Amino acid sequence: MPGVSRSEIDRAGVTLTSYVNASGDPGPTWDEFSHAVDVMIKFRKTFQTPMNKTAMGLRSMVMSCCPEIRELGGNVPVVQRLKRSEQILLKLNRFPNSKLSNMGDIGGVRAVLSDRAQVDRVAERIAVKWETLGRTRDTRDVPAPTGYRALHIIVLRDGRRIEVQLRTPDEHEWAVAVERTGQRLGFRLKEGMGPPDLKEYFRLASHGMYADSQGIVPDQAFRDAWEEIHRTTAHYFRR
Repeated sequence: MPGVSRSEIDRAGVTLTSYVNASGDPGPTWDEFSHAVDVMIKFRKTFQTPMNKTAMGLRSMVMSCCPEIRELGGNVPVVQRLKRSEQILLKLNRFPNSKLSNMGDIGGVRAVLSDRAQVDRVAERIAVKWETLGRTRDTRDVPAPTGYRALHIIVLRDGRRIEVQLRTPDEHEWAVAVERTGQRLGFRLKEGMGPPDLKEYFRLASHGMYADSQGIVPDQAFRDAWEEIHRTTAHYFRR
């Protein structure tokens, strides 16, 4: 980043985490915190152009790998977003040993594709065409503890790590429901925080949607658990 070194970006991340977690100890001063926020905001802005380029490239890959979308006259299902400043702070707080300069999802691009076959084709093209970092995070068959399922790939564009998310419609529907419910009720469900029964509701919902997509008939234990959690969490959805 022009005028700011990688080490200064990481120091800003440490300062932000220390300030948020300070509990009676001296910790960073307000001026130090303000400077760290300024560095973080400037760093965040540098992701805009690499993210735009990644989104354009992903749209091209989707149309090339999935010509059926074009043949059906559908829009290319690609969106992009910069992680909000408060979300960056929350993530630094959740992972205090991580480095701000290495955060892989400040810039994000997402494609919602028709099925797993399309996801696999696009992922293969990304691996060939773009420089990727680390291991592909595949939670489609074995979800995150929250129930989240998707395929995540970190690509390097203009020196910035951009997260590419590939989802099927069911996976996207689940993620949107979690986010909207969390926003409505004031819980950070996306980060795995909130009432245990509500988190269990979405975990089981993810399992049920996955089973349905794979043609798997849920066993009686799952059906009993789903009926019970559906009954005990009904009040959240009546608010």
